[in-house]
Amino acid sequence: MDIMLDIETLATHKRAPIIEIAAVKFDAGTIYPNYFHYFIKPDFSRFPPDNDTLLFWLEQPRPMPLSKSAPLEPIVLDRLTEWMGLSIGRLWANSPSFDLAILSEHYLAYGMPIPWRYRAEWDFRTLRRLAELLDYPVERQPATHEALDDAIQQAKLVQAIWKGLSLGT
Repeated sequence: MDIMLDIETLATHKRAPIIEIAAVKFDAGTIYPNYFHYFIKPDFSRFPPDNDTLLFWLEQPRPMPLSKSAPLEPIVLDRLTEWMGLSIGRLWANSPSFDLAILSEHYLAYGMPIPWRYRAEWDFRTLRRLAELLDYPVERQPATHEALDDAIQQAKLVQAIWKGLSLGT
């Protein structure tokens, strides 16, 4: 089982506050409908935002997804761990050095174990670039900066690239 994960943050460093997490499970032919999607009440005392990212969000057509009623991050991280389960095949992100590095930092900051092994991390950006280098047409969609929409779109592209390059899963 593959998982595509996407986060939205208020900074671009490893201790960036996470404001939204989404993930979808998929295989070669199916994106499973039991999506994981939460907005998060960020802990700015632990994870400070940066001005450039705040300005970025103010320029977006979608308002910054902040909510006083959103659950606290440790609760969401527990739920993500439970949702992922024990048998993570490939954990995709665009790119793991952003999404998964930040997420790992947050798990550690709360004293929680990271629920995946480093060998499970796969880079969607690299796969997409490889397909382009092999002249496989890849439909580029701009990021919506809505974590669930981006995760679904990226999972669909992984499926199409695997199928188009006859790589299987």
